[in-house]
Amino acid sequence: THIRQGNNETGDWERKKWRHIDFGTVANATLAAMRRHAEASGATKVTVFVASDSDSARPWFEAHVPEGWELVRPGRVLPKPESGVWFGESGSTTSAVLSQKERDDAMAEAVADVFALGECDALYVPNYSSFSQVGIMLTRGEGNRV
Repeated sequence: THIRQGNNETGDWERKKWRHIDFGTVANATLAAMRRHAEASGATKVTVFVASDSDSARPWFEAHVPEGWELVRPGRVLPKPESGVWFGESGSTTSAVLSQKERDDAMAEAVADVFALGECDALYVPNYSSFSQVGIMLTRGEGNRV
């Protein structure tokens, strides 16, 4: 799943209020849809991958996925910026506080998340984030549900 919260962004994100979500509502609805899909498809082994611009998304799913489901945990977790995303709106200076190694690490994490989404059997993604687009193309290419 991909949960896009905006992480207190300004500029483009701030102006588009329709993108602003209530995290609890979206997370609960996403998990309910995932449960329905798993039950309808007769899945006996469910693994959940969470990509998000929020530090709270993965821990929320860790605490709420049904017993027996597995949540993918990265080997290391990079800190999120206090506001915005490391690579976002054109002209953003959010990543200026990072060293080159930190920028490389943040970009590697983002690329890994994109390709991990593409490996999913089913995607639960927002309709207001371009981050999911490559994952959608890869998942559809495999004939899986988006």
